[in-house]
Parts: sequence; C-alpha cells; structure tokens
Amino acid sequence: MNYGGYANTGGDYDDLFRGALGFASGGIPSPVIPSFSHLWGDNGRYNVDIQAIDDDMGFVWNFATNEPDPVSGYTQLVSHNFRPVEVENVNPTINGIDVSVDASGLCVRITGNSGNELRLESSYGSGWTTLLSAFHDGPNQVYCGSGTLSLIGLQLRLHYIPEDDAGANPSWFVVSDFPGQKTQKEKMVTFPWQSGDGEQTQSLSLGDVLLGVPLTFRVNAYDPGSDNLAVIWDWGDSTPFGIQVHEVTDPTVLCGGANEALDTNFDGIPTVFDGCSDGVFERAVNSDRTPTVEPVTLSDVQTHEFSQAYLYYVMVLVVDDDNTEGYPTTYLNDGYDMDFVLLDLR
Repeated sequence: MNYGGYANTGGDYDDLFRGALGFASGGIPSPVIPSFSHLWGDNGRYNVDIQAIDDDMGFVWNFATNEPDPVSGYTQLVSHNFRPVEVENVNPTINGIDVSVDASGLCVRITGNSGNELRLESSYGSGWTTLLSAFHDGPNQVYCGSGTLSLIGLQLRLHYIPEDDAGANPSWFVVSDFPGQKTQKEKMVTFPWQSGDGEQTQSLSLGDVLLGVPLTFRVNAYDPGSDNLAVIWDWGDSTPFGIQVHEVTDPTVLCGGANEALDTNFDGIPTVFDGCSDGVFERAVNSDRTPTVEPVTLSDVQTHEFSQAYLYYVMVLVVDDDNTEGYPTTYLNDGYDMDFVLLDLR
C-alpha cells in the first residue's frame, strides 16, 4: 500500500497516521539507546560519530564480543549521524604550598657559667615551642636542630634561662655552612647575657637567619586532563625563574631535567624546551592529541637562596600544555593556576 499522503496536512492526516500505525507489524518501533558518558582527556573539537544498525543491514549481533559481525552475502549498511563536541581546557589547581629550611643547620651555643640554658623557640601564632636547647656544661658546645622547619608564618626567638646567679653567659645563634656540622659557621648572632640579667628573650628575624641559606619550595598541584604540567617559580629577585616540567604519565619525571628554560617571556616561542611530547608547550594550537585520561597529581620541589634583606613576593604558576589557543573559549587566558608566598627576610 502506498501511503504517499502520509505527509499531507489536510483533513485526512490524522486518519492516515492512525492507519500507518495500525498496519505496521507490531507498531512503529521506538528503540531507546541507554544514555552513557565519555570522558575526554584533552581539549579540542571532536566529531562524534553516532552509528546505528538494525537486523536488515547485513549484520548479526555477536553477544560474545558485544559487537556486530558482517553476514556473508549481504551488503553491510550503517546509519551515521555526526555531532560536533567542543571540549574546553580545565585549569590545573594548586592545592598546597610550603617553604622550609633544613633545621640541622640552625644551631645555638652558650658559654660561661655551667647550668644555664639557651633555647631556640618557634611559634606559628599561638604559643612557643622549643626547637633545641643548649646547656653549658663544657667549652664551645654547639647544639643543632634536625629535620625540616616550615617557614610560612614562622617566628623565631632565643630564650635564655639562668640557673646560676653569677657570671656571664655569652650566647650565640649560629647558622652553619654545613648542616649538622659544628664547624665552618656561616653567620653568628651574639647576645652578651649574664645570669644577673634574669630570664631573657630575643626575637630573631628570618633575614638574620636565612639570607644565603638554601630554602626548599614545594607546591602540590592537580590537573584532571592528560596534560604535562610546568611549575614556574618567580623568586621576586633578579635571578632566573625556577622552571620544571612534569611528564603526564609519571609526574616524578622531569622533561629535560630540573630548571629547564621554558618560554619565560610567554611570547609563544620556547626558549630551549618544547614541553615533553606536546609539539609546543606555551600558548600554541594543541595539535598533538593525548586522549587518554590520566589525571596528574604532582609535588614540585625546587630550592633557592636569597642574598638581600627584602620582603619577597614569590609567585608560583602551574601551567598545563593545553592553553586552547586556536579554539573558541570562554576564557581570556586559561591553562594555569597561580599563587603567592610572602617571605619576609628583612
């Protein structure tokens, strides 16, 4: 039967439509494909090919492999419907920063009458904690700390506690050239305290303690996509940036090694390094696909020494390799996270 009038919008339209439904074997099928999701690991424009087949298109379903097998002697047909999908880049996220010093290089010394005590104490805003103590019970005794000491929010002071009522106790705070050693002092701060002065405390500025001392900077970061991540430290002085690039498949691996130069002008022209396996790291069309979803969690560690007493604003950027230039984006300039560390070395 010819239902050429099926598309007619005249008065017979409803009757013809009902007739079409009535004469169709079992009615007109309305298959529903269960919804599903797909996660892209890289930004870009993708053409999603939605394919459909039925049992009259030259295939038979293989339930063992869960895919169609072609039937010999029949022409195989596939219905296609293409849908463009644009995946925008997701910025990496900084989720922790710390600055620390090797406490084994921080030492105190007390001389003079025996029995008196000198403490190095620390505070992060609520109360004081003893880091190390020196008791004078012999000549030229130096007591050094151990482990690492976080500098963010740190306050230091010397605490002199006399137990003898006579004589002088010249006291020193010492920063050692060689952490853990008791010779080759880099700097010494002297306080000529005496037992008769009673109990004494003296604040130590971080500048007195840490100028010229290697400091350890650590940033923890995360990126949800398959991205190599560069960590860029701007120390706030006249020295070059500290730059390390972490490989997506193993963030402990540094592409090109530690502190590799990487487009420090952000002008799109890499200075030395082109960024792991991606063609160009900085501000470039993302032509190299890394579709496997491998979220990156990294801990970047770099060291730096400051030579001048100053209030430093240290900036850290975590940059991924997909800055979406070349694709429409709702962001003015995406692909990075940034934070600051205020370090008072005056």
